[in-house]
This record gives sequence, structure tokens and C-alpha cells, in this order.
Amino acid sequence: MVYATFPCAEAAVEVGRRMVEGGLAGCVNVLPAMTSVYVWDGKTETAQEAVMIAKLPASSADSAMAFIKANHSYETPAILIIPVIAGDKDYLSWIIAGTHNDRNNFNRQK
Repeated sequence: MVYATFPCAEAAVEVGRRMVEGGLAGCVNVLPAMTSVYVWDGKTETAQEAVMIAKLPASSADSAMAFIKANHSYETPAILIIPVIAGDKDYLSWIIAGTHNDRNNFNRQK
């Protein structure tokens, strides 16, 4: 699973949609509103952001991270790979089925 933040829900949905349509992710959830507090260039910042959670096989995590980074507006985007240790067998099979098909030719560029 990949967790990434975006400046707005629209940007997260756009990247997520391209990941699903390209066969890179079986499903993407976008949480449209959260507040981030962080230090950037020595100054504490607060920003409204959106969260994208992409569900995909572990074998696709590096490709997903590269795709998100290449299509992100932030200089240093928050992209985390989170291992899934268990889940509903049918759901996990559905996720995998959505990523192993002829759609796996996603565009890596903006």
C-alpha cells in the first residue's frame, strides 16, 4: 500500500485515476481534507492537504512511488510504502487482479 499527500483532492484523484487506469493500482482512496504540520526551510508550516492511499501488490510499490513522484507538484512529496500484513483474501485477490493485466503500460510523466 502507498500513502501520499497532495496539495488538493483534485491532484490526488488525477494521479490516482491514472494509476488505476494504467493498471498500477487496483484501487485508490482519496481523503480530501487533512491538516499537516511540518518544518520546511527552518519554519514551522501548517497546510491543508489531501491523502491518497493506493492499494497494490508489494512488487509494484517502487514503480508506484516513482510514478507519484514524477507526477507530483511538490519538491519533496510525502510518499510512504506501508506493508500490508493481512487482509480479506477476496479483497486482496481483487486488488491483485486489477493490477496484472494489459493496462500495465501507465504513463510515468506528467
